[in-house]
Amino acid sequence: MNPAEKRKLGFIGGWLSIIVNVVLFGVKYAAGVSSASTAIKNDAWHTLSDSVTSAVVVFSFWIASHKADRKHPFGHGRAESIGAVIIGTLLGVVAFECLKESFHELILGTSPRYTVWALWVVGISIIIKEAMARFALWAGNKTNSVALTADGWHHRSDAITSVIVLAGAFAGKKFPWLDGLMGVIVAGFIFYAAYEIIKDVSGSLLGTAPAKAIEDNINAVIKAQSGDEASLHHLHIHCYGDHVEATFHIRFSGEMSLAETHERVTKIENAIKDELNIESTIHIEPK
Repeated sequence: MNPAEKRKLGFIGGWLSIIVNVVLFGVKYAAGVSSASTAIKNDAWHTLSDSVTSAVVVFSFWIASHKADRKHPFGHGRAESIGAVIIGTLLGVVAFECLKESFHELILGTSPRYTVWALWVVGISIIIKEAMARFALWAGNKTNSVALTADGWHHRSDAITSVIVLAGAFAGKKFPWLDGLMGVIVAGFIFYAAYEIIKDVSGSLLGTAPAKAIEDNINAVIKAQSGDEASLHHLHIHCYGDHVEATFHIRFSGEMSLAETHERVTKIENAIKDELNIESTIHIEPK
């Protein structure tokens, strides 16, 4: 998928999520107020946080679409990773507020009065949020976007928490304190979603060891260009969104002339670019 198509899909997913989540928040929160249910109100705030994180997705896609410049010679692709960290952080804040309100309800001992339409609202939102999660995860996989994938898991965590709320609502008549407990569980799911998002994206920002598959692919290109004469080591991979840089060392025979070595290295760099879409910088060493 080319950058323009990726950006378009990211914008579609982001704006669709913003609009749907704002509407769902209003309906859910009204249902929570009418039922005096902290769990439903917490679920509504979780839904609203989805619209905020989707706005982050749209903004990060817009930043990432900027071309490389003098200050950012490798492009702006890591804006998506930064966006995913912001999404995870916002989720953590929402989870803390939900947890605080749920404990407050448990301490006061208040009990909700679920209305039929409130239960319908929660049930329908489960279907909508799971559909949005599947779309965002599909789009994230298709575009290789960590921000879209993070947004997808955020949608799914909202669907899961709504299932918990609905289950608690049906059992709440017999156990009035269950609504507050469901609120705590909802907050726990939101915390977990925040942790998973930040954990997954932190590796790309901090820098991780290259996957064996990438190393094998580079070795295959080197072998195709130079046979068994060259040997690779000290490989580093740096990802900037769609732009990937590789730096590594290659050992050649010390009897080979500088001109010949340079020619072979240039062929290897071009082949890696053509076959793997990786920009490479190679340090030459004698065997």
